[in-house]
Formats: sequence, structure tokens, C-alpha cells
Amino acid sequence: MYYDKPRPCDYRRADAAEEQLRARIQATFDALQAMGYDLQQVKWGFADEVAAQLHSNNARFWAFEPHLSRVVNTDRGSQSFFGFYGINGVSHLVDLADGKMEAIQQALLGVKAQQTDCRALVVFWDNVRSHKCLETWEL
Repeated sequence: MYYDKPRPCDYRRADAAEEQLRARIQATFDALQAMGYDLQQVKWGFADEVAAQLHSNNARFWAFEPHLSRVVNTDRGSQSFFGFYGINGVSHLVDLADGKMEAIQQALLGVKAQQTDCRALVVFWDNVRSHKCLETWEL
């Protein structure tokens, strides 16, 4: 007996996604070496933003009696955060006003400021529009 929802499967994920990621990482580090960077001075990590919901979003609950009702709080609210998990660097967590490009840029500048002993910073993240814009890449 299980008490869960099925996980969604992203239909856009390529069959060879892991091989594509491995090739992209290798190309990134090859390009950094070609530009003269010492890979020991390159920091890398994972970054993402999250909006923690301040309300319960339970879809089901255990019950021994049928047709029970529950009191639901309809006050909606969330708090956005940007986090950087540094694999060989300094991790960083900051709260965001919103998920727009300017807020992401400020969070990245904070991450960059904390990495004091590196020459380059490699960030792995998802394909959100504010992450892929040219202004963000120029940081």
C-alpha cells in the first residue's frame, strides 16, 4: 500500500540526456583550459531558485471514515529564495523579491563576491528564461 502521487515524467527530456550533459561539461572545461584558466582555480556548483509555499498543499490524507472534510487555509503566499550549492566553492543562499532577471543577477553577483579565491565560476542550472538571458550570462 502506498500513499503518494505518481512522479511526472518530463516528455521533453532527451533519451541521451546524461551523455549530452557529460559532453557539455567536458566542452566547458576544455574551453576554460583553452582560455588559459587553471582548473584548480575554477569553482563550480549548482544553482536554482525556489518559491516556498507558506500554505499546506495536501492532496490526500489518511482517513478511516469516508467523506471527511478538512479546514483549508486559503491565504496564499510564498517566499522566493536563490541558492548556490558550491561543490568546490562557497555555498550561498539569499531571499529574492521576485524571480525576474534583475533579482537573479543580484543573487549571482552575491555568489560571485563570495568566491574570493577563484578565477572562473561554472554554474549548473535549469532552463528558466531569466537564467538563459544574455544579460545574466555576461556576469
